[in-house]
Amino acid sequence: MESTHYEVAGEKGVQALREKRDSVHSIETGIADSGAGFTPEDSKRVLSKLDRRILPWMAGLFLLSYLDRSNIGNARLDGLEKDLGLRGLQFNNALAIFYPFYVISEVPSNMMLKRTRASFWFAFLMVSWGTIMTLMGLVKNYTGLMIARAFLGIAEGGLFPGIAFYITLWYPRSETGSRMAIYYAAATVAGAFGGLLARGISEMRGVGGLEGWSWIFILEGLLTIIIAAAAYFFIPDDPSTAKFLTPAERDEVVRRLDDDNCHLSRANDIEFFWDAVKDWKTYAYS
Repeated sequence: MESTHYEVAGEKGVQALREKRDSVHSIETGIADSGAGFTPEDSKRVLSKLDRRILPWMAGLFLLSYLDRSNIGNARLDGLEKDLGLRGLQFNNALAIFYPFYVISEVPSNMMLKRTRASFWFAFLMVSWGTIMTLMGLVKNYTGLMIARAFLGIAEGGLFPGIAFYITLWYPRSETGSRMAIYYAAATVAGAFGGLLARGISEMRGVGGLEGWSWIFILEGLLTIIIAAAAYFFIPDDPSTAKFLTPAERDEVVRRLDDDNCHLSRANDIEFFWDAVKDWKTYAYS
């Protein structure tokens, strides 16, 4: 799939804002472009506002995602394998089954992201995998663990490509790489933080008649659900509805995207879907 396929979608609000801006500028004389009145310092200030509002949320979401998918390793150290009676390669199977379902859910999830609001879809994904993670703490056997891990892959699969697409709604291509690196680095933090968190939670062994590894899944899943509620209200959907920006700043964000030619004419969604399905990079990068 060509790199521009991630960049073509945009929100309807962004398109409407761009059209409104163009119509105003066609009437007003003496204004060469929509960036008139914005100095380089002003543009840097707008960029800083975007970074402070967008990046912490994206990094936080990815951190939770990585924490929830990898905590099965900490659960194993606390006796999951023995308690569920896993033998041979069964634990490895539980790890591996996550990824095929993760991959196949990526493109459909991004198609839904295009059709809904980012705040809603990210919150929906988080509630979904948080609920699955919580229920994973109640599994009693190998079959239950396999089913839970498969559904976890489906729920989490849309987050990484969703964030990548979401970033392109706010930043020109020259600025997206460094922003993506920032939120991707959250996986490193999750690896270090997850072990400490799991060690503390495992001390709840015996509470409610549950093992320590069960509480690792349950509490980390509930944490994701709680943060999902906050994400619904605080993640901005697109520049046209971003309340943390002034009208002039919203217009500046769209202008910067237009200057970078990030947004091309929209094409049929189903065409992009089949292009993604047939493109080897969809699977290789996953």
